[in-house]
Order: sequence, then C-alpha cells, then structure tokens
Amino acid sequence: KLKAHTTYHGFPDAQHKTCQAFWRVMESFTQDDRSKFLRFTWGRSRLPRPAKWDKPFKLTKKNNDTDDVLPIAHTCFFQLELPT
Repeated sequence: KLKAHTTYHGFPDAQHKTCQAFWRVMESFTQDDRSKFLRFTWGRSRLPRPAKWDKPFKLTKKNNDTDDVLPIAHTCFFQLELPT
C-alpha cells in the first residue's frame, strides 16, 4: 500500500538505487517494524484506509552537505529524507 502512495523528490525516479534499497529494507521489516517506521515518519502507527488516503508518503533525497548521514523524518509532511 505505502509504495503505491509514494512520491519521489530529488531522485530521478523510483528506480534510483537508493529508492530500490529503501523498498528492499521495508519488505524485510516485520509488521511491528513497519508500525514503528510509520510512527517515525508520520506520527501514527497505521496506514489510513484507502478511501481516506489524502496525503502521499514523500521519499526525498537528503542534501548531503554535512557528515550527518542518518535519515530525517518530517511527520507533519509524511516525509522521509534519505542520504544517498
């Protein structure tokens, strides 16, 4: 469900190696891990029902101008910035 409601910002497309690696990791997560991921990125532990899904998940390329290489989440925007 989440993958179908994802937009990509800063990446050429969903086939970028970072995006593909992200989805491989997400597929390896348990349901509990996925719930924790949603809490980190959205502040909620469950996805909305399809009829109520009004905000896409944004996967964004992080500006790597520092030594900080950890992902950053913006719960207000349902966004995850990933280092490349």
